Amino acid sequence: MLSAHGKVNVTTFEYLPAKGGEIKPNQVRNTAMGDVLFERNVDVILRDAVFSELRLVGITMDGQADALSGQIQEFLIDDLGYSVDWTLRIRYVVKDKDGKVVYDQVKETKRNTSKFVNVFASLNETIKHNAELIIQDQAFIGAIN
Repeated sequence: MLSAHGKVNVTTFEYLPAKGGEIKPNQVRNTAMGDVLFERNVDVILRDAVFSELRLVGITMDGQADALSGQIQEFLIDDLGYSVDWTLRIRYVVKDKDGKVVYDQVKETKRNTSKFVNVFASLNETIKHNAELIIQDQAFIGAIN
């Protein structure tokens, strides 16, 4: 199990495909017929998931700490064919109390699953793997310590 130390204030996440009008704010882009829609907007789902993952590994959530925001650049479920390819690409930015950027990295997760797995479990795993990329990034840990 991963562990990390530091303090961060997880702030807003933006879902860029929805801002551009390509899809709805509560929709994950997919290639097969039909829409993948959620009760909550994707930016809120991702923000809450990253918050939970960081807290789970031991990072303190502190409203006075440096601010972590995210831009969700791509969230794609390629479900044509015999398996499902998942792509999640997020730009993570940490700004210090003066508004200076101290961390700015894009993390991309690509996974392949069977077509017959639980969609929500696969979605959660994909988000978890992406959050783990920043937890394992020493530049991120250095920025929040």
